[in-house]
Amino acid sequence: MAQQRNFSQWQNIIETHQQSGLSITQFCKQHRLTLSSFYKWRKIITESAKDPAISASMSL
Repeated sequence: MAQQRNFSQWQNIIETHQQSGLSITQFCKQHRLTLSSFYKWRKIITESAKDPAISASMSL
């Protein structure tokens, strides 16, 4: 069964990737993430940085 992650967990994952120096593909393989989920959540998190209302609604 796939693990359900929330907004703050994905924020942490995206930050960890940025600090890792790995390609997205390598990072996702090492952390057993699908590329589609990574890209989807990276987009959500990037957009939330532009509009704080998005992150507030995702935290509920």
